[in-house]
Amino acid sequence: MGWLDAMLARPRLVVAAVTVVSALSAITVALTRDADGPLIRVDTDLDALLPADAAETESMQRLEARFGATDALLVSARHDDLFSADGLNAVAAAHDRVRALPSVRSVNSLASAPNLLLNSPDDAVLDVGSVTEQYRRDPERLTTIADSARRNPMLAGVLFSADPDAAAFIVTPVDGLEGSGVQALAEAVRIEVAAVTGFHDVATTGTGLVDAATTDAIWDGLLRTLPVAVALVIGLLALSFRSALVVLLGAMSIGVSLLVMWAVGALAGLSLNMVSAIAPPVVVAFGIMFSIHMVSEWLRHDVGESTGRARRAVGAVAVPLLLNGLTTSIGLAALALSPLPAVRDFSLLAVTGVLSLTVLSVSYLPALLLLMGMHIGARPLLGESIARRVADRLARFDVRWRVPIVAAALGVLVAGALLAQRVEPGSSYIANFSPDAPVRAQYEQVNADLGGANTIAVLLEAPLDHVLLEPDIARAVGDFVSWAREQPEIGAAVSYVDHLQVLNAAMQPDAGGALAYPESTRLARQLLSFGGNDAVRGLIDSRQRNAVVPLRINVDHSAQVSALVERIRTRLATLPPALNAEVTGAPVMAASTVTRVVDRQWLSVGAALLAILLVLYALFLSLRAALVAMIPNLIPVAVYFGLLGISGIGLNPATSLVACLVIGVAVDDTIHFLARFNAEARARGSEDQAVSHALGTVLRPVSLTTAALCLSFGAFLLSPLVSHAEFGALAALALLLAWLTDILVTPALGSMVRIVTLWDLLRVDLGQSPQYTIPLLNGLSNRQARLFALTAHYERVPAGTDIVIEGEISADIWVCVDGQLEVWVEREGQRRTINSLFRGATLGEAGYFGQRRTASVTTRRDTRLLRFNANDLERLRRRHPRIAAIVLRNLNRIQAERLAHATSMLR
Repeated sequence: MGWLDAMLARPRLVVAAVTVVSALSAITVALTRDADGPLIRVDTDLDALLPADAAETESMQRLEARFGATDALLVSARHDDLFSADGLNAVAAAHDRVRALPSVRSVNSLASAPNLLLNSPDDAVLDVGSVTEQYRRDPERLTTIADSARRNPMLAGVLFSADPDAAAFIVTPVDGLEGSGVQALAEAVRIEVAAVTGFHDVATTGTGLVDAATTDAIWDGLLRTLPVAVALVIGLLALSFRSALVVLLGAMSIGVSLLVMWAVGALAGLSLNMVSAIAPPVVVAFGIMFSIHMVSEWLRHDVGESTGRARRAVGAVAVPLLLNGLTTSIGLAALALSPLPAVRDFSLLAVTGVLSLTVLSVSYLPALLLLMGMHIGARPLLGESIARRVADRLARFDVRWRVPIVAAALGVLVAGALLAQRVEPGSSYIANFSPDAPVRAQYEQVNADLGGANTIAVLLEAPLDHVLLEPDIARAVGDFVSWAREQPEIGAAVSYVDHLQVLNAAMQPDAGGALAYPESTRLARQLLSFGGNDAVRGLIDSRQRNAVVPLRINVDHSAQVSALVERIRTRLATLPPALNAEVTGAPVMAASTVTRVVDRQWLSVGAALLAILLVLYALFLSLRAALVAMIPNLIPVAVYFGLLGISGIGLNPATSLVACLVIGVAVDDTIHFLARFNAEARARGSEDQAVSHALGTVLRPVSLTTAALCLSFGAFLLSPLVSHAEFGALAALALLLAWLTDILVTPALGSMVRIVTLWDLLRVDLGQSPQYTIPLLNGLSNRQARLFALTAHYERVPAGTDIVIEGEISADIWVCVDGQLEVWVEREGQRRTINSLFRGATLGEAGYFGQRRTASVTTRRDTRLLRFNANDLERLRRRHPRIAAIVLRNLNRIQAERLAHATSMLR
């Protein structure tokens, strides 16, 4: 390989070039960051998890455009007797303290929301003050005020709960407050409310607060997983190679790839989110894998003084490493088919990192090793002798029990595929935090106190002004709200219809307080004009053609939210045709995200498998061989999906990455084994012996890389995000299964079928125009001739070697590729030469047809031969029937010509 020679001849130039690329990458990252912002930005907005044109995203944008942002904080505060003098005074005091905070735009509570109440049965003056204001004006009417509030659907269940007695405060921050600002405000609110006498167990939650906690968790996870993964794997490298310098050089290669990866991400405008934040530790894991393969081969050679030895060391693993990078990148690139921007971001970052690692592992790392060669000489590798002994026993087991092993593997494959049918989408926004995380504990307390801590919204849109106030339309909306309150997942629901019903009932004392909607649109407009306030203006716009119905729900798991949303949509379909009704909100968007993961998961996995199958087909030059090589890589994926099906772990944006990742990695070990196995099988002429020697060569590096990957992914268990921990555990388990498959199933399959690789084909030298100069290969193309040569046994035989002995029984046929052969017999104690054979000669065909050898054949000089027998031809017939037919035709023609020649000699 010319590029390899050029690179190893100029290692300083390679290092200098990589240094320049690193500097440019660092400059790119620095120049593309936000002003005064961090070098790496974290974005936890749900928009990053949904396509820009998703219906849920569009609905959310319309809702926020018409009614403002929905990122209010929800505060619950328990009181022993809320509707007592102490309780209402506590509400008023807490409301004032929170409203005075500088980052608060508004507060809605029992101290601000109107409670429509007549001053007295004999007085038609309507009191529209809040509950606390009404109590302060007339403490004697406390019972009446409390009863009125409990009957008011705008208040009951919305701003207070009866079991337990808990007051709710809906705090809207000033515009632009996010991240740490939201966290600081939430803590300040909690402190202010808790400082009021009578309140206890104060808790605060909200979408912005959870987003901020997620951002912190992502950073915390990176700061935990990256150092731990690096430390674990560095320890493994140090133990395996016993060289601090080797560890340092490997770390330098990984560091450059991370820098290049993030430079590309910065140019693409990417930020870290719940999915793409997984990319850096993944790249570290693959970096260690590539480094182990390169360094293992390097230390087998004493390359400190010789560029030629260095070339042999690098050349032995360069092509497999390039193929590893290709197949791994294919698996990761298949994730780009996901509809989720966050998954596509992960795909871009991970593919960039792996490709840069691939290039660095066959250029930069060898250049560094060559420059430091005087300090890194050949040495015995720790555990290599043990690995060879284990490999020998394992090979005997694999060969002896190959049929049951393959049958069991196929059974596991089928079982996994069947269990995969039970895989369901599943994710929880708040349960992504550990149970003892403050953000989750406070969320769950608010959820318990107020009957719900999540809010979804129904956006109502009418074609004309005032349509929403028409009695038929409004009553239909009111019926929907009543239905919603009956759903077990909904703790509170409120609408503009409730406000108008309460207002209408308050204006008609003779109705006994029964809630009824105004009889006409004109009356409804008058009441709304008279009794409108900030609370109702947040539910219906001034033209009465757009409205929102907030629904406070007590579930967070995506499957439960999806089921509820589906029921709501079915119920909304019964509304009058004049209304367009859509369900939206952060929980709806999160649930939609998970559903979309499942929709495209099988497409991504299928695309990865198809692409890798094509690579294997190009590599092994046979569809049958490619399919055989795919079997060991399908098993861990099938088991992974089967485990998801029986464990109940949902498929979410994080866990959806595992399958494509494992596909790309698993095929690497398969390629390493099959390539080595094929070379050993040709050299030794025995598949059984080849299994032992191939396993002895690859078992140690494959086991080391698997250990490194499992340790790296196991570091995700330290992440504060449950989805990241699940990703790490599942990836490590799947990779361990892939390793078991590659040391059990792959050798068993290999012993049953001969596989030819592309680089084997390229290495075969049959001389110029073999189809014209070797009669047995007449009619074949160059590629077909080489395939036949690899199906046969390609041998280099030194001068003076007897390859045929007169009188022996043997079924082998030889073809002379180049060199010289002497055909002779021994008669009366003397050696008599019959003929000299050169390139293209075929000999031994009589033995193929069951005859004893009629003469001996000895090489006169170093000779290259193709040797084959009936078993080889049968194998060729099964795999390449056209080539076999041409070879057999030529063999019959050669035999016929010799028979004709012998007959003419007799005449």
